[in-house]
Amino acid sequence: MQTEAGRRYRILGTLGKGGFGTVYRAELLGEGGFVRQVALKVLNANVENVGDVAQRLRDEARILGMLRHRAILQVDGLVKLDDRWTVIMEFIEGVDLLAFRPNVVPVGPALEILSEMAGALHVAYTWPGPDGQPLKLIHRDIKPPNILLTKAGETKVLDFGIARASFGAREAETKSVMFGSPGYIAPERMDFVEGPAGDVYSCGVVLFEILMAEQFGKAGARPDRHAQIVERNMDRARERGIPEGVTKLMASMLDYHAEHRPTAREVESQCRDLRSAIKGPWLRDWAEKAVPPLLENRGTGGDHDFSNSVISERSSGLTGASATMSFDGDVKKSHLASRTFDDEPPGAPIVPPAPKPPPAAKPPPAAKPPPAAKPPPKTGLAQLPPKPTSPAPSSTPSPARRRKASNSGLWTTILVATLIVTIITLLALTIGGTAFMAFFLALLSGG
Repeated sequence: MQTEAGRRYRILGTLGKGGFGTVYRAELLGEGGFVRQVALKVLNANVENVGDVAQRLRDEARILGMLRHRAILQVDGLVKLDDRWTVIMEFIEGVDLLAFRPNVVPVGPALEILSEMAGALHVAYTWPGPDGQPLKLIHRDIKPPNILLTKAGETKVLDFGIARASFGAREAETKSVMFGSPGYIAPERMDFVEGPAGDVYSCGVVLFEILMAEQFGKAGARPDRHAQIVERNMDRARERGIPEGVTKLMASMLDYHAEHRPTAREVESQCRDLRSAIKGPWLRDWAEKAVPPLLENRGTGGDHDFSNSVISERSSGLTGASATMSFDGDVKKSHLASRTFDDEPPGAPIVPPAPKPPPAAKPPPAAKPPPAAKPPPKTGLAQLPPKPTSPAPSSTPSPARRRKASNSGLWTTILVATLIVTIITLLALTIGGTAFMAFFLALLSGG
């Protein structure tokens, strides 16, 4: 199948690395000098065939490709780079919420962040899938490191890698395994009960932690025990000056019973109402001052493990925009975008076709080798071809074989003589020396 030329990416550095994958910062290089920064979420080569890791990565790309919300990271394609599955995502210049510790986020900006998070989760759960039915997407891993904030005040929900959805084209099988991070898992999920209320609970924990700059703690195993944990944390929040309306919202989101919690859409609406009554900086004004210093302290991570610094994808016609790729270190080579790989390996140099050289003079005929010896006549049995380096078999025994046969006969004679001597000795001891001599002489004389 004839494939179309793919897009080119220049690797700029590493944004983050985990056990299953690495996120790179890169530039999308287009025609006419077009350049756009993107993020490449690449599956590590050593986990390509481990469990359903690759399937979940592809599911994440396909699902996010269908969603549209300003707080959900946008996906621009699912390809293969260096023969590894890669999700092409929009690059966000921001920091996660964990980066603000040990400082707190003011109440007003915190409510705006939570409102964006809740709105994104509501859209993810209710967004129609290919069949027109809601995707019912549940994130299952809401926590501060998965919420990104830019200096313009934009909020982005990241990492839908363990999300669960009613999506017919998904590859990974939903199993009775609890995914998530300790401290952010709702009580009912301990019993493998999944639902959108579990994400609402996690959002409540995130709100508490960014307002208090400390951890909320694990959910209680019993309703009474859990209620004590929530009440104790709400008392500490009130002591820090958190308004009563905000603590009530948090307490309702952290309720032990899933059916008692507000929906994500209700959380979004309540956050807007509470924010309008709270004085203080707006999220965008606060983020313009708070985020840039954290960006300066963040490492750029210049290393990568690709074959080269510039990589080109190539569509292979597979489902989900799967692709093969080529690469070249020189960005200025325009042939990168039009290269074909039907007859040449990746990385082979591309040069214009050279003119055909004139035919070379024919060499003089070589001397004919002497005729080979005729093979032995066939006997009707399967015969193995003789080894080229082995000498022809000879009917005359070799000196080594003659020595071996001679030695074998000598040892036989010695053994027989030893046996005879042993028998004679035993007879002499049994019948006595005089009688034995008389017997032996009679044996020799034949009488």
